[in-house]
Amino acid sequence: MRSIQLIDAPTDGYWRGTAQAGGASTITLSASFSQDSDLMIGRFVFITSGTGIGQFAQITGYNNTTKVVTIETAWATLDSSWVTPDNTSVYLVESMRYKLWDFGNLS
Repeated sequence: MRSIQLIDAPTDGYWRGTAQAGGASTITLSASFSQDSDLMIGRFVFITSGTGIGQFAQITGYNNTTKVVTIETAWATLDSSWVTPDNTSVYLVESMRYKLWDFGNLS
C-alpha cells in the first residue's frame, strides 16, 4: 500500500514568514504569527529559502507566546546534511493536508 500527501498552504499571510531563530529541534516563527497551540501539533513546517532550504519536519509542540515550534526530532537527526534554521530561514506552515491512498490490486 502506498500513500501520497498533498500539502496546502497560503502563499502569503502569517502561515509564511522569516524565522526569528532556530535551535537543534526548534524554530522560532515570526512575531506576527498567532495560532492556537492545539491546532499546530501535527502540522508540518517547511523551510522554503535561506538557511535550511528544503528541510521540513512535523510539529510536536508550539508556544504562541514565545512563537517557538518544537519538531519531532533534531533537524540533523532527520537528515545528516540538515542544519539548524536561523534568522535567514523563510518558513511555511501547512494549513491543510490531504492524504491519498493507493491500495493497489486487491484481487
